[in-house]
Amino acid sequence: MRQGAIPKVFKNENIPAYISKPETAHRQTEASTSSARLELENERIQDSIEEHFEAEKFKNLAELDEKLQPDRAFLPKGIKEEKEEDQHIFYKLKIFNGKPPMVVYTIVIFEDLSFKMYFGEISLPVTKVIHLLATPGKIGSIDEVKNVIAYVNSLDAQSDVVKNAEIDDAINVLLKIKNLADDDKEKKLEFLIDQLKLIFYEHRYSPSTLATAMLWQNSSPALYRYVL
Repeated sequence: MRQGAIPKVFKNENIPAYISKPETAHRQTEASTSSARLELENERIQDSIEEHFEAEKFKNLAELDEKLQPDRAFLPKGIKEEKEEDQHIFYKLKIFNGKPPMVVYTIVIFEDLSFKMYFGEISLPVTKVIHLLATPGKIGSIDEVKNVIAYVNSLDAQSDVVKNAEIDDAINVLLKIKNLADDDKEKKLEFLIDQLKLIFYEHRYSPSTLATAMLWQNSSPALYRYVL
């Protein structure tokens, strides 16, 4: 009989213990247990992140004020708040020796969670912070409040965002004046607005400017060349 062979007369349950072999327990490899632990850890981290974001959300200004309390110490230095029934205002002042304080920037959040941003008196487009928001045009969590404040706090008077917003403000002022002017002044103001847009933004002439240029060319070619 070969070594390790079992006579057929024995049934499985009657095999003597000294020649039977227990079933080998399959152990998980180190690689498989590490992978499982890593997956569980990633799931735990993801759950924690989702819980954090959910806890940071607010639906109105009262919840904003309440949930911001633990994070107020982490706002930029010098930031101040004004709370009214239908708006929550964050602003920063710059102090000059012997002169009144000057507002550096302002962020106004309204009851419907829409908001406006200002650098001094210059209105900043909210589209500049769209990448910081879950809902475009609205601030809905404490993290978003802190991120928008941090963004505006990072600007200065020489920032392109501020310069472009200042140009937009100037154009909007001229547009308002144009709507109040008579026909003759309206055309002159429209020409000024067109020139500002050409200088800073657009590279195409408006139909009214093209018509004026053709009129000048036909009336006085020498004047037209002089203007150019």
